[in-house]
Amino acid sequence: IGLIPSERSEEVDLVFQIKDYYTTHKRPGDIWRVIPCKWWLKWIEYSKKTGVPPPGVIDYSGLILKKQTSWLQYFSNNVHLGEDIVRLKLDLQENKDFILVPDIVARGLAYWYGEQQIVPLPVKVIASGKNLEIEVYPVTIVFQIVPPWEGRTRVEYASFPFSKVTTLGEVKRKACFQIGIPSTRARLWKVEDNNAETNLESELDSTLEEIGIMEGQNIILERQNKD
Repeated sequence: IGLIPSERSEEVDLVFQIKDYYTTHKRPGDIWRVIPCKWWLKWIEYSKKTGVPPPGVIDYSGLILKKQTSWLQYFSNNVHLGEDIVRLKLDLQENKDFILVPDIVARGLAYWYGEQQIVPLPVKVIASGKNLEIEVYPVTIVFQIVPPWEGRTRVEYASFPFSKVTTLGEVKRKACFQIGIPSTRARLWKVEDNNAETNLESELDSTLEEIGIMEGQNIILERQNKD
């Protein structure tokens, strides 16, 4: 929907037709985006009434956390990996703070009105059990990267969001890739509430949802010796 409709009133009709279609035809992996409710309501009013000022560029500042450090700063900045992650505030409510729209709608609105340079990460449709849902808040895992078990000390922390339907094996592969070690030379341990550590290597085929990995879960990533 890159072309600008000839009449402002046509914008709302076009956007809602596309939004309704994608709502009833969700597929796993489909990309959706968040639009600030405040801007959305101004846009609707502008499209339907005369004499109303335009909504301006899409402003996400009320939805996102302040700019964060890249997800991994390894060994006190000697190695800097990954890209800056723009995350949503955790206390936001759909239809009060933000509206979910298909990616094509968000890109169309941005083309018509412009948007801030800092844009929240897209969200995806996932299959959770028998249901399809739009996962607004992926699970953020906090990794504790440590040397081999014998005489180990905590080395560094890293955090990264994963969909709750991601398998633990895929989480391990991605984390090890970013750190720069083979996944075959690493082990994962779940830090329990009582600080006990549970080996997760037998759970690599299970999803985060299936094994109960929640937001902010601490997982030890233990680097092993070559031998």
